[in-house]
Amino acid sequence: MKKELSIVSSINKRVWKLRASCNCYVIDLDDKKIVIDTGARIDKQHLELFLSKIVSFEKVTHVILTHLHSRHAGNLDLFVNAKFFAMPEEIAQLKSDASKLIQDSALAKKVAEVDFASALSLNIPGVQVIHTPGHTAGSCCILLQDDKIIFTGDTLLGDGPGHPHTPTGNMDALRSSLAKLVNCNYKIICPGHDQ
Repeated sequence: MKKELSIVSSINKRVWKLRASCNCYVIDLDDKKIVIDTGARIDKQHLELFLSKIVSFEKVTHVILTHLHSRHAGNLDLFVNAKFFAMPEEIAQLKSDASKLIQDSALAKKVAEVDFASALSLNIPGVQVIHTPGHTAGSCCILLQDDKIIFTGDTLLGDGPGHPHTPTGNMDALRSSLAKLVNCNYKIICPGHDQ
């Protein structure tokens, strides 16, 4: 029951996926419109052309970043009315060395200006944020509980586990995070990248 619209596809009746440098997801909870990851800056035109068919950017209420690498945080400025969420470890690293975290010095300046709230403070019924360090110290996954869909960022990719070869990555933490995901109640995995 997948409906294709160029590079946009539906996961179910309220979850959409845009394939780009990273997968960007839209969750439509009626009164709340959530975007998970915003793609790389080179994806901006794709988001404007295709993601706008699914949701008006002005109506997006929440943007949750699975981590703050440039391929996931490149288009925050498109969502002018949204609140932005990332894990505390990512926010701390952003404040101490944005360029090292973002991995793009020009984008790092823009992302460092964003007022992030802790993803742990996200208070949306049925949306659970799970801290999954390993790819980065502040990586997280988001579980849409009623739909049994988990958005795994770079913790778990379309072809297996993510990699810990980043400035704050850690293989032992990644193994523990993957073990933690095994115990989550999901039926559909939506990774940060398909391959």
